[in-house]
Amino acid sequence: MREQCFRKQAMLTFGLSLAVAIVVWFQIGMYAAHLFFGVNLRMFNVFEFCTSFFRQHTFYYSLALFAVQFFIVYLVIHTLFRISVQYRSARGFRRHISALYDAGRSSSVSSACGLNEGQLIVISHAEPLAFTMRFWKPVIVLSSGLLDMLDRDELQAVVEHESYHRLKNDPLRIFLLQLIAQTLWFIPLTKWAYENVKILSELQADSYAIRRTGSEWAIGSALLKLVRIHERPRAAGTAPVTVCFASTDGAINYRLQQLLEPQKRIPVKLPAVSLLLSFYTLLLFVGMTVLALQG
Repeated sequence: MREQCFRKQAMLTFGLSLAVAIVVWFQIGMYAAHLFFGVNLRMFNVFEFCTSFFRQHTFYYSLALFAVQFFIVYLVIHTLFRISVQYRSARGFRRHISALYDAGRSSSVSSACGLNEGQLIVISHAEPLAFTMRFWKPVIVLSSGLLDMLDRDELQAVVEHESYHRLKNDPLRIFLLQLIAQTLWFIPLTKWAYENVKILSELQADSYAIRRTGSEWAIGSALLKLVRIHERPRAAGTAPVTVCFASTDGAINYRLQQLLEPQKRIPVKLPAVSLLLSFYTLLLFVGMTVLALQG
């Protein structure tokens, strides 16, 4: 029941952020097509509307046109830069993981946890690590330090937790939300969506692990062990976007609360300032659309 509730909240939050991003990028695409290729889709475009307030061939019109074009170019370059950084980071991180790959333990642990070859790998690293990586066909990564620290039940709970992230392709989903939040920073709702989906995905994964193992004890014990030593995935190299079992971010308190008070509802909180700023931003878009249609 809790897992389904968290899933609905996460889907709604993810969908809201994605919808905002699609609207903004569609507007940018329309304006760019009109500006560079002369394509006129005969649809309202907020950037053209911004420049329509000024008489053409005047100083203020040129200034407004420059500001709009600079803003669009900035968004495009910033987005491409973020994607390229993630791509380079992912390639370097995969090479580093491959160099630490322990084939023997990977095979034995995968078999013991009921996973197929390639779904889980073990790396030779003293620090206890557990995370899910890769956008396409995600893989669970465990370190030898983790295997030495946890007992059998705790390890199974961690694997079930990460299996949920793998099955739901959470690394890609989290990266998309992070990219949207970083590029559309002027819409606070996107940052809120990114932070809350991360929390909700961890709560879903914990609920899945509890359902699969039949007890909160194993997942709670493993979480407390790893939190106490401040586990970081970047210790294994310069890491791209990964979904880490015990990252010390805002999700930890919610996860512990869920384990201690499983019947208590954990709400998704939206700061009032972010809500108001996002509301007025969207209201501005709607208002300009109505004015354009009336004109």
